[in-house]
Amino acid sequence: GNEQAQQTQQHKNIQEHQQKHHGHGIRQPFIVRNTSPPLSGFQEYWDLFIPPGPLGVNLLKESDTFTRVHSINEASQIATFLKLGDIVLAFDDTVMYGDFSGSVPGFINERINNSSRKMTIGRGQLGPLNYSPAPPQVGTHLQSSERTHSPLQQQKQKQDKQQQQDKQQQDKQQQEKQQQQLSLQQQIQQQQEQLRPIPLAVLQKELERQRQQQQQQQ
Repeated sequence: GNEQAQQTQQHKNIQEHQQKHHGHGIRQPFIVRNTSPPLSGFQEYWDLFIPPGPLGVNLLKESDTFTRVHSINEASQIATFLKLGDIVLAFDDTVMYGDFSGSVPGFINERINNSSRKMTIGRGQLGPLNYSPAPPQVGTHLQSSERTHSPLQQQKQKQDKQQQQDKQQQDKQQQEKQQQQLSLQQQIQQQQEQLRPIPLAVLQKELERQRQQQQQQQ
């Protein structure tokens, strides 16, 4: 429907752009906003069309999750279009995350001489995505604020949290035990008071009171 019409128009615009400025190939990179990305969950995403030649950027696929921009050469023809940490969702419509098992550099190098290449970029995650990004590899250029916790740090945090929960549970049990003991002591005290023998003087006084009461009634 409407989305398909948008895509058709978009495709037409790209072709016109290519033919008008660069003949059948393209000589300068340009961006087209992407209306149907392969994975939603970003503030913005776009298709970056790239002329032949080296990209000049280091893309790294983090274990079985996302392919991220890890470093950018200043001389790269697409340097102004990218930021460190951008996620490459697809390259020439082949998704670069999740089950993609090939070599990212190898895949891109095979297309180095193509007249036009399309890189689909996602930036600004709106929330958790289908895959949890793995921590960046050692020696990458990501800012420290963008780094995720290492597995060891995550494990330690988990242990600390568990210890805290255990302590809270122990404190609660201790408190309940003290309350039970206190309640039991009160019960014993009450029973002892009930069972305590009545002093002789008190008994005599009570007997005298009852005798006087009987005399008055007579």
